[in-house]
Amino acid sequence: MRFRAVTLLLVVLSLLWSTQVFAQNTKSSSVVVLKFSASGVAQEVMDLFYLELHEHIRAHERMHVAAGGEVTINDLMLMAGCESPSPECLVGLSDFVEGDRIVFGSVQKQGDVHSFDAQMFDFAEGGFVREIVDFKLRGDSRQIQYEIPAVVEALLYGDAGKLRVNITGSGTPRIFVNGMEKGRAPLVIEDLPLGEVVVVARGDDGSEQTETVALRRIQTAEVGFAFEDAVAAPPAVNKANAYLIPAVIVTGVGVAGMVVGVLGHTQLSSLEEEASLFVNGRSAIDGTEVTRADDLQSSMNSAHTMRIVGYSIGAAGLVAGGVLLVKAFSSGDSGDRAPQANATPVDASKSRISWQVLPGRDSFALGMGLSF
Repeated sequence: MRFRAVTLLLVVLSLLWSTQVFAQNTKSSSVVVLKFSASGVAQEVMDLFYLELHEHIRAHERMHVAAGGEVTINDLMLMAGCESPSPECLVGLSDFVEGDRIVFGSVQKQGDVHSFDAQMFDFAEGGFVREIVDFKLRGDSRQIQYEIPAVVEALLYGDAGKLRVNITGSGTPRIFVNGMEKGRAPLVIEDLPLGEVVVVARGDDGSEQTETVALRRIQTAEVGFAFEDAVAAPPAVNKANAYLIPAVIVTGVGVAGMVVGVLGHTQLSSLEEEASLFVNGRSAIDGTEVTRADDLQSSMNSAHTMRIVGYSIGAAGLVAGGVLLVKAFSSGDSGDRAPQANATPVDASKSRISWQVLPGRDSFALGMGLSF
């Protein structure tokens, strides 16, 4: 019996504790809506603003409207002897207000723009729990009245907007909301400020598209853009360059070959002159000069080989380079420039290049001719 009594007591205490915690978590704060200061604002706009503010507070699960909103924040500060609505000053206003929180602010109109500023102060917490600053609505009175609920929702719920960005086409532009990058489209963006936002889609090529959309709570707004992936045009093929670069390389090889041939020719001439002096007037050479004669003959053979190889490579390189040069010039004339009215067309097939390579024993001659 004693064990059952203890168990029953624990169950009852647990239920009481749970009920107390639940009551604390679901406590509804009483909110006093003070009179807002207004400048240039139509009375019907202010009446609708107060009406929406009261209705949304009543519909809020953690708030309800309290009486006592016939005064302004300046009237309360005058009663408390404060000069500015600082947290230190507002805490002292709890003696003059029958509520847990107060809402106050201002509405100004310039041209077709209404600007809303509002703050919610909690006496128990000693600080501001909700705030909107310079919340702008644009348009005539009818448009402003239609958008006023977004102002109230922004004050009571904060950044609760949701936006879906759709793309028509194959592009994936970067998306910016009020200047902040949010990712690449298509995408869904949450926790955006309620009310009017500016959405910019920026393509990889730098192109931009801009849309303005109004965000409301518990609604997913949609905005669409048309973007295509930028396809880079294939680079134009310059036929002249296709021939010109190989022509320069081959001609350079030809010139190098000719230089080798000239060096071999010069060296051979010098060795032949030395050999003629070495054997001049002799019918035979003795044993001590055999090595010198062999070295001289070997050097002459090497110089002769150098001359033949150098001239051969040089001639072939210059001929091939000349042909490529002619093709480069012909391609450049026909492909890169528009033909002139009275210009005579050039037939590349009739272009001719001629070379004359005349190596001699003691000299070397090279000639080139071009005909079109």
